[in-house]
Amino acid sequence: MTDQNNIPQPDATGTVALSGHEELALGYDLKSSYLEKLSAELDEMKGQMRSLARAVLTNGAKRLFLRNGRKGGVSITLPDYSAQGNRLVLSDSKMSKVVKAGDLTSLGPTEALFEEEVTEAGGDCVILRGAMVTWWNQTMAAHSSRPDVEIKRTERTVVKRLKAEAVERLRAMAAAGNELAALLVSLGAKEPMVKAER
Repeated sequence: MTDQNNIPQPDATGTVALSGHEELALGYDLKSSYLEKLSAELDEMKGQMRSLARAVLTNGAKRLFLRNGRKGGVSITLPDYSAQGNRLVLSDSKMSKVVKAGDLTSLGPTEALFEEEVTEAGGDCVILRGAMVTWWNQTMAAHSSRPDVEIKRTERTVVKRLKAEAVERLRAMAAAGNELAALLVSLGAKEPMVKAER
């Protein structure tokens, strides 16, 4: 049976302060601080390696391997910016940050910077699941009352991405000190992948 008098009571903020586990709390605090410091140092090193890779990788080269003086090293692989997934979607909130930072036309014509993928509203859309896919393909019947057929209305959507050819031009402008170009690249392009190899 638990003694109700020995159960710690919360303060006005709803917090229960518990003693007797100082070693656990201190150990966590120290390790957490150390990991944060290491993480910041790793981010700085990744930045240096990414800059080095961009400077060295030319003429179609895509990957740099930095030897570590032992058996392994670190590989830095440039993203393929022709792949849509490597040029992140610039959402309305990201674009509003860019617009607040400066005039986009200072970077050149906006149609040279962005590509837009527009999906027009197409009326009703039928989503098929499971065996209904085969059934629908065979019969093309309109049985919308079945529980495994869903009909919904689609809306017009616009997806805005950095153009593949704009990424490196913006990086060069960012390196020359253009803060707007740097912001646009940081929001819209995947960084080179850095990976230790043993």
